[in-house]
Amino acid sequence: MITQFYQPRFHSLTPQPTPLNQIGVIPQGISLKQNQLTVSYFSEPNVEWGHLVTYNLNHLSDPLKSQNLLTMKWRELKNTSRNIAVSPYMKLGHGQSIGMTKKYIYVLASSNKEANPDKSEEIFQISRKNYQINHLWTIKVWNRSSYYPRYFHNACFINSHLMYATFHNASKGLYEYWKLSRNGNTWMPTEIGATQSDFVKNNSPLQSFTSSRSKFYLAFNDNLFIITHPGKLIQHYQFHTLRETEGIAVENDRPYIELARRPELLQIKNQQNKKN
Repeated sequence: MITQFYQPRFHSLTPQPTPLNQIGVIPQGISLKQNQLTVSYFSEPNVEWGHLVTYNLNHLSDPLKSQNLLTMKWRELKNTSRNIAVSPYMKLGHGQSIGMTKKYIYVLASSNKEANPDKSEEIFQISRKNYQINHLWTIKVWNRSSYYPRYFHNACFINSHLMYATFHNASKGLYEYWKLSRNGNTWMPTEIGATQSDFVKNNSPLQSFTSSRSKFYLAFNDNLFIITHPGKLIQHYQFHTLRETEGIAVENDRPYIELARRPELLQIKNQQNKKN
């Protein structure tokens, strides 16, 4: 694993920041598309409003320089800031369920404070051009009966009409995988597979989830599992960072892991030391 990008701790010069203008310091989810990295940021744990920040890694090629925003010379600050875009303060839920297309950022604004409630969840379609909410949907999913709700804490968006989500069925000790397809303004859910395992035995929650090329990637702290869509384990990576994993993305079949405090994007380069 190698540091791909060390993100700034703060993105504002305000001497006394408030939740409205403090961008950081806690990341919760990431999306990576054509070297554009979008991160959901919160000012403190367990809040549901924060900011989206997009970094153009094509130009921010030095993995360390951007963390020094407060001490840069003015000319360098201007050149760096042209490649960092910050959203307004907005509802993001827990912020771990985000995705990008060419035009939009998608967010499933679910709450990590809820175990498995019989509640609706919100999907936001956000313009990448100006970070304005272009569309909002509410969804509610259950398995056969409304007595068995499926509240998703982790999801990823493949395009504007396809979302994958995972549900931890704690009573059965397994993870279910759902596909939600959009037709017009209707999202239709279908369960497509399940893994007959909790993956880890220390009650660590799933920290991040994504999909690429018919594979799911599930990241816990210091563990990454790659499975098929039906739920068969393909690969298992284990690492030791002594920090929380707070996001995962896949670009060109290569996984990227986001670490918390301070935010750091790690690229998994050596895949020969895999554990099956």
